Amino acid sequence: AFAENTTIRHLVIKASGILIEDSAFYNSNIQKITFLGNNVTLGKDINGPFRSCKRLTTIEGAENLTHLYRAAFLDCTSLQGELILSGLEECGYYAFGNCTLLKKVFLPAIESKSNSFENCSDLTVYTASTDPAEISRLSRYGAKVIPGSGCDIWSLNEQKHALIKDTNDTHYSILVVDEMPSVIDNNVIYIVKA
Repeated sequence: AFAENTTIRHLVIKASGILIEDSAFYNSNIQKITFLGNNVTLGKDINGPFRSCKRLTTIEGAENLTHLYRAAFLDCTSLQGELILSGLEECGYYAFGNCTLLKKVFLPAIESKSNSFENCSDLTVYTASTDPAEISRLSRYGAKVIPGSGCDIWSLNEQKHALIKDTNDTHYSILVVDEMPSVIDNNVIYIVKA
């Protein structure tokens, strides 16, 4: 559909419960993706929808992603920062392969494929899982893994919240709000809706 597109720079996906097909934006010049809708599935077979988007630097709303199939972001070599994938249920082969600038990923206790983060040697994966087999799969190709420290998701007043625990066993919650509250809690990360 938009494979090898040179004009799209910022992609905003508002729909919920959708599947973005394989190769939909393959090798395009997208620099930023914002997922506003929830329950988003990326790909279903071999060629991920954002594979080889080498100019992609930012993904917002990563907590809305539920299924990342094979090569969803493979070879997105400019993707950087951190991703909170609190809604993720499945992480496929090469999902973030060769995303060498990605620094931190927060995962719930899921079973990922063995090379989901292949060649991501500067990456630290914070996972809620303490399963030795899962830790082995995540770290097999170079990522540093911090078990028992990822994110879990729960609902409160129909809003999504993610719980993050860092290596010092400090808990943080992420709260999506319409505007910043007058009293700010230091253990809460506030995300203000646009």
